Amino acid sequence: LDRVRVCASWPSPPCPAQSCAMALGLAPGILPILVLGLTSVAAFCTAFACTRSSFSSGGRARLAALSLITGCLALVYWIWALLNLQTHFDLGSITFFLALAASCVGWYAATSPVADGGLTAARIFRFFAPLSYWLVTLNYALGLAIVRGPPTRVVYFVIGMVVWAAAGVFAI
Repeated sequence: LDRVRVCASWPSPPCPAQSCAMALGLAPGILPILVLGLTSVAAFCTAFACTRSSFSSGGRARLAALSLITGCLALVYWIWALLNLQTHFDLGSITFFLALAASCVGWYAATSPVADGGLTAARIFRFFAPLSYWLVTLNYALGLAIVRGPPTRVVYFVIGMVVWAAAGVFAI
């Protein structure tokens, strides 16, 4: 569950992301959508630059790009989830960590020679990455089912579900 409870609806102080969004006058869900968009653009540009200069085209380049993109997204939202732990439990602290770990395994597989364990890492990635990315998708689906809020929050959950479900498919 990405957001187990809506921070502002409880008597406790708002979580860090909620405080930032309130200070900026943003509706719930807008800040994470903006962060997702900016992180995605930065990750895609970085992946393009890294794979273009370091790899020939092919499976390793695609694996490196996917791992870099999902790793960047997972890292940002894992940190976000860890910050949320100050005020409430956030299942993203687990699911995004798993997605980050899978992305690191994928990066290792893409950049390591086969003799140095790259093939083993690739096999682990083929199982672990789709599973962990789809766990993030389920996390968003759970958030969509449990957390009530304005349409902007629903849009954020749906976008997150689509992004991570697609990542899981691309990881197969």
